[in-house]
Amino acid sequence: MTLPMFRASAHALAPFLTRCALTGSSFAQRPPDEAVLAAVRPVGLQAEQAMLNATGGANTHKGALFAFGILAAVLGRRIARGERPGWTVLSGDIQAVCAGLRQEQGQGDTAGARFYREYGLGGARGEALSGFATVTDIALPAYRQAFAATGNRSHALRYALLKLLAHNRDTNVVKRGGIEALGLLQRQAQAVLANGQLLRRPQPLYLALKQFDQWCTQRNLSTGGSADLLALTIWITQYSNTQEFDHDSI
Repeated sequence: MTLPMFRASAHALAPFLTRCALTGSSFAQRPPDEAVLAAVRPVGLQAEQAMLNATGGANTHKGALFAFGILAAVLGRRIARGERPGWTVLSGDIQAVCAGLRQEQGQGDTAGARFYREYGLGGARGEALSGFATVTDIALPAYRQAFAATGNRSHALRYALLKLLAHNRDTNVVKRGGIEALGLLQRQAQAVLANGQLLRRPQPLYLALKQFDQWCTQRNLSTGGSADLLALTIWITQYSNTQEFDHDSI
């Protein structure tokens, strides 16, 4: 995978996220429920095919598409109602819309289903069922803490990523290296976090993440699940800054 490939993939997916939002808007007069997910799923499947066409078959954004497709749908529904809710409300809507996914957990022959049966790892479905609780409970508090300490947005997002690496049960890592690799990666991230100075020092944190990247590359580990959650964190913090509500209402 290359940066141009990721850009081509993102460009191919953008119109489908608009369609997800428009689909969600058609449910403005209904409560958020599983019908929203049923309506938006065909759009997601078309988007996935467009992504594969753009990348020559590489899965660059499947996890992000799942997260942002659902988010676009619930946000589109709220906008159609004339509302601009904070993340807490949107997270609750996502939980309501995705409630039916609980019955799908562990079904099928995919890696995600197998990991759920063997290790209890929820993966992307589990995150959606929780309203992306890992973002709410881990990434956003880390972002706030680092931003308050430095006023540096890029640094705050890097610190949030490091926190995600330390706590997220990333099925991408398990797929590459097994369940033992996940534990090893989390311990490595926690060891980096043990240096409390990184919270307030952008350059040392940047260098620490570069070294962590090399460590992962040597072991052929991909932290794609954490990358998807970081992307969602980036969107939430940007969205909150363009709305007329307190930062705390994220």
